[in-house]
Amino acid sequence: MINVAIVEDEQEAVEYLSDCLHRYGEKTGETFSFTHFPEPITFLEKYKPVYDLVFMDIRMPMMDGMQAAKKLREADTSVLLVFVTRMGDYAIQGYDVGATAFIKKPISYFDFEMKMKRIIFNIRQRDSQVITIVTPATILSRRGTLCPGCPRSWRPIIL
Repeated sequence: MINVAIVEDEQEAVEYLSDCLHRYGEKTGETFSFTHFPEPITFLEKYKPVYDLVFMDIRMPMMDGMQAAKKLREADTSVLLVFVTRMGDYAIQGYDVGATAFIKKPISYFDFEMKMKRIIFNIRQRDSQVITIVTPATILSRRGTLCPGCPRSWRPIIL
């Protein structure tokens, strides 16, 4: 199952993205679990690196998606980030925060599907390159972050 966060203030876009994920899942056999956040502050407040993929709008109230993406990268460098926006002029700035893709609104399913193929490939590649070390006292997560209680000297090894 691929865990997805949708950070989007427009309900219509949220519904269309969820429909696209459902349609893509039916076509490919992928399963998705998604959580919607209507604004980035709620998303970032108690962020835990449990998501494989984040769809994020750029123009939102209180905090724009670029600012939110910078804060997201402070907490999680491995989650795949896709901007969904009407504002194509932010593409260059997207590279600064490690955006995987941009999907232009209004969303075309064809464009969504093409980008999802690459995104799923990247998720599979990332997950296959991580070693998880399990001992009686500690576990290193699949994303390479230390679990609560792990000694500071332990560091994940990513091949």
